[in-house]
Amino acid sequence: MRRFFSMHSSRSTRTPSSEWRRDFLSFCFLIFVLTAEVRAGIRIRGDAAQRISDYQADIQTRSAGNDVASASSLLLRRDSSTPAYQVLSAASSSVQPPQILSQPQDVQVQSPGEIALAVRADSAGGALSYLWYKDGVSTGVKTRTLTVSVRVGSGLGAYKCKVSNSKYAVFSRSALVSWAGVSAPVINVQPVGGAKPVGSVASLSVDASGVGLSYQWRKGGVIIAGATDPILHVVVREALAKYDCEILAGGFTKITSAAATVSSLASSYAGVETSNADLNSSRGALVQVAVTNAGVVTGKIVSIAGTSTFKGSLQVADGKASIVGATSKGDVVQLALSDDGEVLSGTVAKAGSSVPIEMKRCSWTDPGASMAGIAGVYNVALEPIEGLLTQPRGSGWSSVGISKKGGVVALAGSLADGTVVSLSTLISGTGEIPVFCALYGGKGSLVGNLAVPPGGSSPEGKLVDGSLVWSKGTDVAPKAGPVVAYPAGFDALSLKVGGGYYVAQPKGTLFLGAGASVGGAANVHLALIEETLAVDVAADAIFTGAGASNSVRFVSNPASVKIGTIDLKTGIVKGTFAVSGQSAGAIKASTFSGLAVPQGGNLVAKGYALIPKSDAVAGKTNLSERVSGTMEMTVPGR
Repeated sequence: MRRFFSMHSSRSTRTPSSEWRRDFLSFCFLIFVLTAEVRAGIRIRGDAAQRISDYQADIQTRSAGNDVASASSLLLRRDSSTPAYQVLSAASSSVQPPQILSQPQDVQVQSPGEIALAVRADSAGGALSYLWYKDGVSTGVKTRTLTVSVRVGSGLGAYKCKVSNSKYAVFSRSALVSWAGVSAPVINVQPVGGAKPVGSVASLSVDASGVGLSYQWRKGGVIIAGATDPILHVVVREALAKYDCEILAGGFTKITSAAATVSSLASSYAGVETSNADLNSSRGALVQVAVTNAGVVTGKIVSIAGTSTFKGSLQVADGKASIVGATSKGDVVQLALSDDGEVLSGTVAKAGSSVPIEMKRCSWTDPGASMAGIAGVYNVALEPIEGLLTQPRGSGWSSVGISKKGGVVALAGSLADGTVVSLSTLISGTGEIPVFCALYGGKGSLVGNLAVPPGGSSPEGKLVDGSLVWSKGTDVAPKAGPVVAYPAGFDALSLKVGGGYYVAQPKGTLFLGAGASVGGAANVHLALIEETLAVDVAADAIFTGAGASNSVRFVSNPASVKIGTIDLKTGIVKGTFAVSGQSAGAIKASTFSGLAVPQGGNLVAKGYALIPKSDAVAGKTNLSERVSGTMEMTVPGR
């Protein structure tokens, strides 16, 4: 049931009488009814139809829209939209909402530090409690005064306090804590990412204008501890990562840079291990390492003892990347990456011995890398440097084929004792080619480095240089069968490598680019020399083109020289000659082999001649020992 009755906001008193007693009893009954209705949330309209002031109703009027009425047994709140009061309490109470006497004030901060916000309130309803809010979220602080720590990127915002007594709660005004008069920073240059070799150091930088700038770098939205400079250096170890920088002016007004994406590139490295008696029997070795863009490491060491493999992991410490692994044969590999990721260097150790190693990165597998300016075939001579007379004196030769993709290099040729060489390796982004080949059944090797200058749009005119070490063990003994050279072996012999880009000659072209013979004069000169046997052959020849090959006629030929092979495509030339002064049972035929090599802007055929060292025992000519001399074929006048 809903009841309504009127009430004046004034106080009146009547003289006690029987009417008063009647009214008093009616008042008590009304209180009983109202108490029940209040519990049901019934409203009492203030239409002034009746007056309850006779019963000591006491009304106190407050501000519009928030008026509170208090009687000896009723507590009413006036509805701002209608002339009515809502019953708040039917019990006799003197509890009033808190009154805020002093509001928290706005603060403009000049520099980082601490500030205090305070509120002062009063209440007739007992003790007050406090709770501060920042930007609508509770801070948990329950004191009258709030201390705000204003630091870089924190503390600024709107603060208000909730003041409560036993029955009511009111909020203070919002006090704004702001930075005084500093505009947001302006970014002039955004950070730029890119693809970097895995394990390298990527440097990101941002340039901004503003007052009192400070910086905070983030990775994937997460703050990087200590990264508070305009330049960020990070080790690339993930397939992809995003970095941005929060820039604050005066520590408060903030702007965030664009995100820079850094991706990692898989890498392959190759280099030669220097000679060491304990690790590689003084023959050197080839070391190759591959690192995926996720940082997984695999590698191998190729030596005269065979191939040993290892696995490792990319480790990062103090802003540097390194690799540690152990081979299947017990070698311990410890390597460190350069900041640009192009050089991997360190040591290979075993049983207390170690050798240094430096490997260059093969960058030709990177996206967009082009080998157009370096791919092709290069012909080189392998000439001995100040060798002993007991060592081969001739020049070995090799073609160096650089593929159009992936940086793969194939070497194929012949050493000055007739030993065939064939190997595969990698060329670095800066043109270094590490070379290792096990020889003589693991009793010798060819090891060193070649170099081809990268860059340019074409390989034409490019030269190759470098140095190799050729060795043959002293325990290599001759066997029945083929003729052998230097069966007792020889000490390490340094070879100078020189040559250049070779263009296959069209059919019908004269070898070495020789001109046509004029008046029957020689247009090619051949020299064969071996000092210990006093062999010195000079043969002039006339080359003429005949279809796919050259025909040869010697002007004078005391050594019975014969040219059996002229390959215009590869530049290989081979032949035989006879050594004078040999007995009838001796092997009189000596062989020579060479390769057309670009030198000084011209083509010169350089190679070696194998000459019988002495007469062979009758019936055992296949055991004849040979020595190596020089062979050179040139065009007269050039």
